[in-house]
Amino acid sequence: MIQIGVGRKDINPSLDVPHAGWGAQTHIFADGIESDLYTTALYLTDGTTNSILIDIDACLYLIDQSNQVREAVAEATGLPFEQIRLSVTHAHSGPIFWSDYYKSAEAARQKYFQLMLTQTVEAALEAKHNRVAVTVESGVGACHVGVNRRQRLDSGRVITGANAAGPMDPDVGVVRFEDAEGAVVATIVHYSAHPTTLGYTYKLHSPDYPGVVKRVVEQLSGGTCLFLQGATGNVGPGPEGFLSNLTATQRIGTIIGAEAVKVSLELGANALQHEFVGVTESGASLGIFNTTKPMKEQSIRTLHTHISLPLRELTPLDEAKATYTRLAEELDRLQTGGGSAEEISAVSFQMKRAFLNWDTSRKYNGMTHTDIEVQVLRIGDMVLIGTPLEPFVEIGLHIKAHSPFRVTLFSGYSNGHLGYLPIAEAYAQGGYEVITSPFAQGAAELFMEKMTELLNRL
Repeated sequence: MIQIGVGRKDINPSLDVPHAGWGAQTHIFADGIESDLYTTALYLTDGTTNSILIDIDACLYLIDQSNQVREAVAEATGLPFEQIRLSVTHAHSGPIFWSDYYKSAEAARQKYFQLMLTQTVEAALEAKHNRVAVTVESGVGACHVGVNRRQRLDSGRVITGANAAGPMDPDVGVVRFEDAEGAVVATIVHYSAHPTTLGYTYKLHSPDYPGVVKRVVEQLSGGTCLFLQGATGNVGPGPEGFLSNLTATQRIGTIIGAEAVKVSLELGANALQHEFVGVTESGASLGIFNTTKPMKEQSIRTLHTHISLPLRELTPLDEAKATYTRLAEELDRLQTGGGSAEEISAVSFQMKRAFLNWDTSRKYNGMTHTDIEVQVLRIGDMVLIGTPLEPFVEIGLHIKAHSPFRVTLFSGYSNGHLGYLPIAEAYAQGGYEVITSPFAQGAAELFMEKMTELLNRL
């Protein structure tokens, strides 16, 4: 029988930690906090196999940072490193702790990372301590708030905007963990859309729509909700994205959360057993049933492996570093010397793109391939998959369509960040995701092939 425990700790930053990271933004620090940010741990065991799933209200972790947190959780809980998954919601409106854009805030950035690490370890220990027996049910609903974001202008240029005719994934995946009394202990909600409704003009730390999803599910279903981002490299909130649109944030999160609650309630109802016990005479002859919720004997299986993907030719390391350093110095001069908002914004986006280019060249210097970590957690006919990628939605759709499991929840944004993984046809079109990707054309198709083989073996 499966047991789970849940732990949660807040990770609200101090206001001296840099905010967001949009290239177009002119501010460095937030003015406050819109709503709380959390790290949430889910401990799962069937008595033989143990696993911890961690959900953090954050944009991304570098691989080294993710490994630090996972190693600390492994040491504290006694679980193997490979059995710990660190996933982020990928909200773009929270603290920057993954880059050194702003040297003057380095100490605050490192202090915040340490806070997240400490609180995540505490959440994992709390989850391990709080274990109760549960039955696990999974299902899929649908909503269409996500919109393909690769918009082609009349000039042929591809921008990050809204493309209503492009592919998206409407699935709202739900995993419901219910105790012997029928109470919800935890819910996992899975959806595929960039949390970018709160963009470069927004000046508050916020978990964006995933925070709303979790609050809605917890208020209506009880228990603790975790949110897992899907294959959302080219899907976003549509025309209402990238500004200070808290109204859209609340609406999108509520729609996804309400659909998840509907699916969860139906899963709970469908798992009930009804036994006819007799008739009570009233104005009508009433059929009376005895309703029970049997606990299921279920087990967990995990799989940890790597898939090797080819890399594209990257900017030489010295050249990439020189460009970034020059722009970083120019931005610092403008910000400390009273440059105009227009001047700061113009240099800021160039500097941040240059940083990504330098970081990519630094990460893969001299390499032709890189290994992609893949974690799979199977419970019955449901699997959760985590990878450190920003995969295009077509990848997630393909993996689900070719999976032998009834419910397949495929996620990027897990255990670090290795960049966008575009499909082959996107390379000729260009656009932000292609320009910043370290992967060679055809890498996505190879990844889909290997993932399909892996799932069929499992």
